[in-house]
Amino acid sequence: MHNMEKVESRGVIAFASVVVTVLLLPLPHSTAVPLPPAAAAATGLESNCTRRCGHIIIPYPFGLEPGCYHAAWFNLTCDRSYWPPKLFLGDGTIEVLEISASNSTVRINSTRLLYTVETGVSSVNRTWGRGLPQGGPFFLSESRSSVALVGCGTQVDVRGGEQNNLIASCTATCPLDANQRVVLETGRSCAGVGCCHASIVLGYGFYSIQINKLNGSFHALPASAVYLVEQGYSYIEDMSGIYGHHPEALPVILDWVVSNRSCPSVWNNETAPECRSTYSVCLEGPYNIADRGYRCRCAHGYQGNPYILDGCKDMDECSQPDICYGQCTNTPGSFVCACPTGYYGNASVPSGCQDINECQNPEAYSCYGICLNFPGTFHCQCPDGTYGDPFTSGGCGRIKNSFTGRLTDKSDVFSFGVVLVELLTRKKPFVHQPEHCGGLVSHFDSLLAEGNLVHIVDPQIMEEQAGEVQEVAALAALCTKLKGEDRPTMREVEMTLENVQVNKKAPCDTTTNGYENGVVSYIPVGCVTKEASRQYTMEEEILLSATYPR
Repeated sequence: MHNMEKVESRGVIAFASVVVTVLLLPLPHSTAVPLPPAAAAATGLESNCTRRCGHIIIPYPFGLEPGCYHAAWFNLTCDRSYWPPKLFLGDGTIEVLEISASNSTVRINSTRLLYTVETGVSSVNRTWGRGLPQGGPFFLSESRSSVALVGCGTQVDVRGGEQNNLIASCTATCPLDANQRVVLETGRSCAGVGCCHASIVLGYGFYSIQINKLNGSFHALPASAVYLVEQGYSYIEDMSGIYGHHPEALPVILDWVVSNRSCPSVWNNETAPECRSTYSVCLEGPYNIADRGYRCRCAHGYQGNPYILDGCKDMDECSQPDICYGQCTNTPGSFVCACPTGYYGNASVPSGCQDINECQNPEAYSCYGICLNFPGTFHCQCPDGTYGDPFTSGGCGRIKNSFTGRLTDKSDVFSFGVVLVELLTRKKPFVHQPEHCGGLVSHFDSLLAEGNLVHIVDPQIMEEQAGEVQEVAALAALCTKLKGEDRPTMREVEMTLENVQVNKKAPCDTTTNGYENGVVSYIPVGCVTKEASRQYTMEEEILLSATYPR
């Protein structure tokens, strides 16, 4: 129930002070994407065609100068005596608010139709559409237009077509209470009390408007206003307005066709000459209009102006919000929406992608060790007490000698080789999963054999090394041989590292360089080359890493 406001009155003269005014509530104005201006080479237009009047873009087939528009119907007038300048259609009495070539619509100001109550007069006829070109391509947009009546004790009928059939009708009344006071709605509706509206579902270029005073309605306001208006707007009563202060005009949308012919037959490989863009299609006009003609529209997945060459551009659907909740890939005229790697489901709905638990079927992902599932991925590692490649069947072998952290000939050479690989690559052995699904060690060995260590060795190490990386890498490969008899002893490993160190630090005093009685003897700081930026030398990092629990 709306709040009701009672207005005292003692007669018709007092009623005249009660004004029911429909005001257009300003909605957030949608920012139209400017259409690309028609190029002279593409449309045959002159290069100096004006494509803007004030704040309004003028896309082809519309234009101002001769040779800049498709046909006489699309010739516009830019009146620069206003500021900002105003754009007019037809005979110069219809103001244009916006033009859309992509939708084949033009938004205009629809002038009000007034009805004045006079003695002995019960109805008045008006015509909507004056100013539009006779037989032109413009007609009221179907399903997006309404008729609105402001007044009391009045009915409006909208008729159109060759038979002048009734298309829409509504009635506005102002009831009286027991004290003969007019009761008006103060809400924001236009539901029949002081104001009414009805949808117009058949679009024509002209309408016959009949405004009737209701029989026996003593309290008809002296003036009523009728509008053909764009749907989607709200109306409100203005009780403080002055008599007769109705808006001069309200917006309405017109559709238009570019030709009065039918679309060419696609079966005969015919194309509409006005649809010039490669990715444009031909659409028939409304069925209720004789010689309805056709319009052009960009094909699905494209946007822009279909009436000019290359006017329809690919639409980047992936830039639109809420269109894909996974990985969106734009394609010409379409897009692909898929769940990220490691997920499955419907990526087009929120929370539609679910994590794949690879560990439920580890053999399908070539994991023959311990499988650890993580969101979007998984880790595979050999069980405790074993080593090797968990991505190969039988690739995990038992460790015979546990690694104690002391570099002796009885220490575990394989584990030390893994330490060398970790230090050279700065990667964890089982977190690293290359595309071929092998472990870090096997991937390191394969790149070493190919001579492509640069693809896996840490860039900082590659930049600072002076040839010793290749030697240490070869040593790491020997230490990680699957067969124990193929591996060197820890003494051989120590000697190899000492040789690497001596070759690199020959100018320096390295008398205390080595490992003796379980105590690490560090080389002097001055022997570290000035190019190095690491805190420790490579050998020190190896020895320090060996002391960490593994």
